Amino acid sequence: MSSNNCSLDKCSSDRIVRLVANGARGTIFKLNDEDEYYFINYSASFDSQIQFVICDLPQEFQPEANSGGIEIIYSGDLIDACGSPQFLWPIEKTYYLLINQIKRS
Repeated sequence: MSSNNCSLDKCSSDRIVRLVANGARGTIFKLNDEDEYYFINYSASFDSQIQFVICDLPQEFQPEANSGGIEIIYSGDLIDACGSPQFLWPIEKTYYLLINQIKRS
């Protein structure tokens, strides 16, 4: 299946799994206090990024806004993010991340 139902809740397990992370390293960020999203960025090129918006992040892994983030090792499913939030900087692709395992690195 290649198309997704964009009307599904953002973190619905019925969305299509596009990638699987297994023991990946990343840094969780929160842009500002008004922002409701926690995310991991990966550079796709010098001027764009791949964005993983994290679903149901445990409290102990939620950094303060503009804090430099929390470095983690995680496993989980990266699901289709059609209808995803729009960001103020260039994003190559956005996925929602359903974390199965997480620990500080």
